[in-house]
Amino acid sequence: ARLAEMKGSAKAGPAVSRNNSGGPNCIGCHQIGDEGRQVGPPLTTIGNKLSREQLFEAVLTPSAAILMSYELWIVRTKDGDIKTGIKTEENDDHITLKDNNGDYIDIPLDKIAEKKQSALSMMPDDITKTMSIQDLVNVVEYLQQQK
Repeated sequence: ARLAEMKGSAKAGPAVSRNNSGGPNCIGCHQIGDEGRQVGPPLTTIGNKLSREQLFEAVLTPSAAILMSYELWIVRTKDGDIKTGIKTEENDDHITLKDNNGDYIDIPLDKIAEKKQSALSMMPDDITKTMSIQDLVNVVEYLQQQK
C-alpha cells in the first residue's frame, strides 16, 4: 500500500525495463510495444488489465498469480538432464518448452523420465533486488500507462 502511494516517473520507467546490466531487464522476457521478447506475458496493454496495486503485487510476488499458459514446467529426461520452460506444445511424440531466453526445446516423450508443472513463476521472486525502490515505482508508473 505504501508503494502504491509513492509517485513515480513514467518517463524513467523504460530505462529501468531495458536495464540488462544488473537491472530487471523486463524486456528480456516481456514485450512492451515493439520492444522485448515474447517469453512472459506481453505488457503492451497491462495498464488496462491491472490496477497500480496489482502491478506492484505482480512484480513483488510473481508466483502468486501465474497467467494461464505461462506456467513453468520442469522436465527431467532419462539421461538426467533438467529442462525448464513454458510448455508451448505437447503431442503424441514430444513436448516443446520455451526457455527464459525464448528458445524452443523439443523433448521426445520417450526420453522423458518425469514432467511436472511448477508452482513458481519463470519470473524470479527476487527481481526487485536488481532495482531501487524508486526504480520499482518508476517501472510500475510506466506499466500503468501501457494501454
